[in-house]
Amino acid sequence: MSLDQIDALFEKAVEDGYKEPLKYFEGTLEKRESYKAGAQKRAQKYQQTDFTLLPYSQLEHIRMPEAAQERVRRIVLTIMRTMNGPNPVIVGISMLDSSTNSKRSAMS
Repeated sequence: MSLDQIDALFEKAVEDGYKEPLKYFEGTLEKRESYKAGAQKRAQKYQQTDFTLLPYSQLEHIRMPEAAQERVRRIVLTIMRTMNGPNPVIVGISMLDSSTNSKRSAMS
């Protein structure tokens, strides 16, 4: 980054209403570092957590990729159960019961 680019950033910050642009940029960097530290702290806290065992009410407040994956998994299972009944495999097989086969043979 050149000095001209830095100067342009400071001028833009002043135009945007920041009287002390250096403090603004320092604060922005501190927020970024704080965000990174928070993500690392969450990762350590939930490192040994089995998300499949947590209730959804607790799972929905955890900002981790693994927790998001578990939420999506549960949502997909709920949709599948709603669309296909409690056991999609058995329901799918039961659709080919004897009444369906007798209707097919009557059509032939």
